[in-house]
Amino acid sequence: MRQKLDYLCDLGINAIELMPVNEYPGDYSWGYKVRDFFAVESSYGATADLKQLIDECHGRGIRVILDGI
Repeated sequence: MRQKLDYLCDLGINAIELMPVNEYPGDYSWGYKVRDFFAVESSYGATADLKQLIDECHGRGIRVILDGI
């Protein structure tokens, strides 16, 4: 997703919303069946990856909205 941030900026996007990124049981979920509220879903990457994405968005003036449960 980080590779597409410049493209989003070119389109004039100034905010993105992520569906719940919390760890969930199983291989498929919309994110609303939470296993751990404080862990990022392992198939999405590490917590540090999410932090880097958010930092890069903020550096481009893109707000990040995290859907919560």
